[in-house]
Amino acid sequence: YGLLGKNLILVEGEFGETLLKNPAIADLAFVRIDCDSYESTMDALMGLYGKLSPGGIILIDDGHLPGCRLAMLEFRKNQGIRGAIERMGNNLFWVKD
Repeated sequence: YGLLGKNLILVEGEFGETLLKNPAIADLAFVRIDCDSYESTMDALMGLYGKLSPGGIILIDDGHLPGCRLAMLEFRKNQGIRGAIERMGNNLFWVKD
């Protein structure tokens, strides 16, 4: 997927605050969300998906947890995302169109 050569940015803190206000987060190729809850997963999706480049991958680390899975499904529905969801162990991911 052409991810080599991209910068890696690790963000810690409250997702709803740090993700939306951090100008260093842009033009992302890969997003891994490891939140364990509906609210945090939704905050991360809302804050990062728009910054993910076309062809980039978004991975939900705990897609087997009901809250994470529900947030992912609701987000995809609300955004009109129709691309296939792939499974890798407990992880769920898709490639952004």
